[in-house]
Parts: sequence; structure tokens; C-alpha cells
Amino acid sequence: MGWFFNSEKRLLFPAYFPFDWKNNNLNYGLIMIYQCIGLICQAFTDCCNDTYVPLSMCLLTYHLKVLSERISSIGTNSNKSLERNYWELREAIKDHKEILVGKLITENR
Repeated sequence: MGWFFNSEKRLLFPAYFPFDWKNNNLNYGLIMIYQCIGLICQAFTDCCNDTYVPLSMCLLTYHLKVLSERISSIGTNSNKSLERNYWELREAIKDHKEILVGKLITENR
């Protein structure tokens, strides 16, 4: 709060406001609150942008691991029919295609 009682009033960010904020403590305080809220919103947006790609890559890696386990188990159960194994393989291929689409979306972000 030291900025509020300082004799020289300065803004966090240079900006134009259509009212006198240098000689009015209420206007100055409201502008500082407004700019602090803007700074917090910008910091939150930056954090979201910086963590999107690493989190997406972690998620894609996990999906690939699960898919790998599913594919390795296809055909190992003798109780399943050939048609059932074929269906599981087709579903695994569909999931792999979805993972590739997710990878492309992450790369183009």
C-alpha cells in the first residue's frame, strides 16, 4: 500500500485515463486496483499458455502407454474369438489415430 501514500503518483503501466488521477487519491486507488487485476489476469493467462503443451504431452504419453498395453494383450487370451481380437485391434487403431490428431493439435498450438 506504500504506492497509495507516496507523494509522486505513478501507475504500474503507463496508460491514459479520461479523469484526473494524479490529484485525486480515490481515482488513483481505483486505477491501481484496476491495473493490479489486469496484471493478475495476464499472469494467469501466461501460466495457462506455458503449461498447456507440457500437460498435453504428458497426457498423450499416458495414452500411448495405455494403448501399448492394450495392443500387447490382443490375442493373448485363448477364450476370445478371432473376431473379438480383430475388433479390439481395430479399436486400438482408431485410438491411435485419435492420439495422432491430439499430437497434431498440440504441435500446431
